[in-house]
Amino acid sequence: MYVDETIIEDTFVSTSLVNTSRMTLAGKEIGTTLAEFNTRLNVLDQYLKTADVTHYYAYYFGVSLTDGGRARDGVSSYAEIYDPYGITVATIGGHNYAFVAASGDDTIVFMNASEAALDGTIGTEIPLILNYNNAYDSNVGGNLDYPRAIDYHMIGSKHYIFVSTINTDGIMIIDVSDVTAPLFVSYTDDTNVNFDKIANSYGLKAWTIGGAVYLAVASYSSNTATDGGNGVQIMDVSDPANPKFAASMVDGSDNFRCLNNPWGVDMIDVNGVPFLFVAAVSDDCMQVIDMTDPEDPVAAFAYTDMFDVNSYMNNPRYVKAFEVNNRYYAAVNALSDRTITVVDVTDPYDCKQASAMSYTSSYSSTGQQFYGFGSDTSHDGQMDVYRTTDVFGRVNTFMVTLGRVSYGSFSLMDISDPTTPIAVAWVQGTTSTSGSYYMMYYYPRAVRVVENNGKHYALVVSEYGSESTSYPNGVQVIKIDPLKTWDLGTTWASDSNVYY
Repeated sequence: MYVDETIIEDTFVSTSLVNTSRMTLAGKEIGTTLAEFNTRLNVLDQYLKTADVTHYYAYYFGVSLTDGGRARDGVSSYAEIYDPYGITVATIGGHNYAFVAASGDDTIVFMNASEAALDGTIGTEIPLILNYNNAYDSNVGGNLDYPRAIDYHMIGSKHYIFVSTINTDGIMIIDVSDVTAPLFVSYTDDTNVNFDKIANSYGLKAWTIGGAVYLAVASYSSNTATDGGNGVQIMDVSDPANPKFAASMVDGSDNFRCLNNPWGVDMIDVNGVPFLFVAAVSDDCMQVIDMTDPEDPVAAFAYTDMFDVNSYMNNPRYVKAFEVNNRYYAAVNALSDRTITVVDVTDPYDCKQASAMSYTSSYSSTGQQFYGFGSDTSHDGQMDVYRTTDVFGRVNTFMVTLGRVSYGSFSLMDISDPTTPIAVAWVQGTTSTSGSYYMMYYYPRAVRVVENNGKHYALVVSEYGSESTSYPNGVQVIKIDPLKTWDLGTTWASDSNVYY
């Protein structure tokens, strides 16, 4: 850095009193000087991110995507993780756990997601805690038939998971406060006339509103004559043993224009007010719902691809709501367009596009290509968002998502500025059972990020549809930023499976 000494004036004279209003440097107040310095640092920072992405994120954030282990159906202790779809994670008693809905085995698989469990090398097995099914607890009966969507929430001092059952069109609630001894709590299906919108649910979200806990259920049902549903059900689960009807919403009624075959749902408080976001596959749009009164939800906005140039919304599956710098966003993954549209929902009644990330560079608002995005109907494209710090303690926000390029793939993006997302890295599944990322070889379905002692790990659920050890059904762990002992003089070994 070049310093012009001719412009520096020796005007800082205080040695006994630190008062920024009186401190000056080079004829300027210290506050102004620091502001200029930070502005220039930010400009440099942005240049480094875009000019040399790989090295910037490796050195500043420790991003070095590596295999952190796996759980594989039919191998070692995992005999009950065939055809997995959903995953949720929870911190209970200071430890992280993962719960996976193994649809083909009618089982919820409990896994250890602590640091020691996920910090392994290629092929290291994630420790299994137990398989929760009818064989474990006879109260389950035949109700846990093809579990798919799954979510977690605390109610009072206890911990619960909520599971949708596709073949029995219901919702099961399980107490996991003691992960080594889970308890069946309740089961509700659509034979109950009050719950006509919980059939064939691909999306669940539990949220606390006004001191009570509510569960939003997205019922994806094209054939309403046989499946029922095709709408969103709101259930009051404050008493998990006795769920109650709160509301139901269907496409075309009460100003809801965007609920035809809903799939993914998410909820967030926008400036203290709860809002629900729903990805509607057949409407190619996202419905925004004001949940101030969960018994009388209000249609706030329907965001479609007509609103902005880069808002590609064909076949949206999942939506992820998040906050950055006191602004609120909802990212929608439109698989057929191979694009994630980030929508600014700070004003939920007047949503605007923030950016678009796409495999097709002309679809991206920045013109940058994001590898591994999108796919066909066999790949669901779930997303997650997390925050981490760099070597200087600065906080950045990242997004992970699933897609397909030749084989299943995992992408990492910097969305610290949601208007200018940056592609950081991506990996794709490999064919060798002994190689890195084998569990993503075919159909990655769901992803969740856990944080252990400042380090982040992505848990990717993948399924194939054939129950054989020749095919990957299970969970892949990807260590996202495992390097927290910093040595800026070290050159890390390159990984042939990491791109960018």
